[in-house]
Amino acid sequence: MENEFDYYLIDSKDDQTYPLIKEVGYEPAEINPTLIEIAFNDPIPRKPVMADLLEGADYFIKQKIADVLIGLKLDYIKLTDTKWVGKQKNITEKYYSLTVDNKIEAMDKEKSEYEYKYRVYSIRQFVLDREALKKIPLEKRLVFRLREALSNEVFHKSVVDAIMAENPTGVQFRPIEEW
Repeated sequence: MENEFDYYLIDSKDDQTYPLIKEVGYEPAEINPTLIEIAFNDPIPRKPVMADLLEGADYFIKQKIADVLIGLKLDYIKLTDTKWVGKQKNITEKYYSLTVDNKIEAMDKEKSEYEYKYRVYSIRQFVLDREALKKIPLEKRLVFRLREALSNEVFHKSVVDAIMAENPTGVQFRPIEEW
């Protein structure tokens, strides 16, 4: 397959009008909530722009991106409903919290430049471990969390193309090997 190893990191665009989001509560308040209460995190932009992707500790997406991910029928992607609370309780835009329960060790440790200290990777240059990925069927690695840096969701080019075809606001993808 031509683009089998064409992967991208998702990120919100660098724009100070996009608010950062924080999770402030869960319903039920257990391990697997069905609703996450959210609010703006500081600093709050003067005129917040409610893009299709907002971020905080997790990524929060609107319906058009959610529909693309739902259409993939990947059992390792979970979209959790959110509810605006506090000063933002009157916001009508609907967001889902994106959780990717698919962790893959995908860094070629011989070719990448990194430091590993106290069980944490500090990555300076990332090279994809294509041999390790070859052992995993593509449908099991269309979207995954990078085990070496769990705060990074990685998307295959086919998923990136499907998301970008929806013309989402506030979202950008960068090739993983340009890290």
